[in-house]
Amino acid sequence: MSIHVELATDDRFKTIPLRVQNRDALKVELEAVFTQHTRIELSKIFDRGSIAYGRINNMRDVWAHPALKTKEVV
Repeated sequence: MSIHVELATDDRFKTIPLRVQNRDALKVELEAVFTQHTRIELSKIFDRGSIAYGRINNMRDVWAHPALKTKEVV
């Protein structure tokens, strides 16, 4: 089980401005990877890579997230 490491060296995604500029292409690439794995598999991959992530199922979950509960959100 692995994530496509070639995305990390793809010139289109090397910087934040480039990722924004190439957002549609990045979305296609990420969806292709993410749909190949279960949520549990992805959690393990992210944990191994020390990648911060969180599971959000709907907007209620977004607004109930502890990080937002500590902030004043309009």
